[in-house]
Order: sequence, then structure tokens, then C-alpha cells
Amino acid sequence: MKPLGFISSASLASLMPAAMLLITIEIVIASYKAFASEWTKTLAIGNFIINLLWICLISIFVINPAIIQHAVASFFASIFQKAPEDIYGQVRWIIIGIGLATIVTTAIDAFAGFRKHEKSDPSI
Repeated sequence: MKPLGFISSASLASLMPAAMLLITIEIVIASYKAFASEWTKTLAIGNFIINLLWICLISIFVINPAIIQHAVASFFASIFQKAPEDIYGQVRWIIIGIGLATIVTTAIDAFAGFRKHEKSDPSI
């Protein structure tokens, strides 16, 4: 059986229930944000918690060493004429870089929610 895709389906399947739960909660909060006239403290805290949970899920995904399919690494190794072990290291750094960039943007969004709350609440 040929592998489908770049990422191991077993690794992806293990994180899918948590990701689907977070996506569902994110849709509910996004709907609430769309209809809310101003950011409340509860909304800012909820946004922060969801973003914190996303950071945890992304961290688990990035740390997982079984993320890359062996056949994909062998394929890239043959293209670049390198050992598969070299390809694993390079791809891990790419995945870590993408994960860190995602974590940084998620953290920025989490704290932006508190800034929006401060701007919409004149009593602060």
C-alpha cells in the first residue's frame, strides 16, 4: 500500500478528535464574536483559553517524532541524493519552524483579544 500524503495518518488520526473539538468551539466563539457589539472580559478569556489549547495541540503535533512517513523521507532522499536520516532532520526543522510560527501568531491573537476588551471597556 502506497502512503498517502506527507504526514503519517496514524499521527494525524490520534490528534483528530481534539482538533475537531477545538474547531467546533472556535466556530461557536467566532459566531459569538461576529454578533457581539463589544469584547467582554469573558469573551477575551474564552479566546485566550481556546488559543492556549491550540498551542498545546500544535506543540504535541510538532514534538511527535512519528509525524513523517518513512516512504516520503526515502522519496526526498532519492531526489536530493542524501541519506533518509538527513532528510528526517531537515523536515523536522521545517515542521518545528512552521509550528513555532503558528504558536507565535496564536499567542498574538490571544493577547489581541485582551487589547480589544480594554479598548471596548472604558472603565479600565
